Amino acid sequence: KCFIKLIVIYSNNEVEHLIQNSDLPENLPNEVSGELVFEQTQPRVWPISSYPDRELCRASQKLVNQQQNAYIDSRIIMQRQRLRAVPLSECLFTYRNKDGRFWICGKERLVYAPGYPQKWCWGCVVL
Repeated sequence: KCFIKLIVIYSNNEVEHLIQNSDLPENLPNEVSGELVFEQTQPRVWPISSYPDRELCRASQKLVNQQQNAYIDSRIIMQRQRLRAVPLSECLFTYRNKDGRFWICGKERLVYAPGYPQKWCWGCVVL
């Protein structure tokens, strides 16, 4: 008798790229909700090329190329590419001759105010 043992491993690989032009911590946009602007699901996704932001198009091209080269020994069954826009407002203020800034993030309007002493203020959640 002869037996052949076949082991199949399915894995889900995820890569993220964040484009932001502020001093906000990079993990914060992942903690709030945004709006799904673009989604592509198929056996092979194509880079985003018609979006007005050229940096985003370059990042999409880079991620698609990385995925093609990273899993040469694997069979890719399905790929998905999502583009999510997170509302972000940066606010500058002067209070008692002291300058500062804070950010309002996501649809939840969470406030990120580094150095602010309280976590709750007038109905706002301060991160």
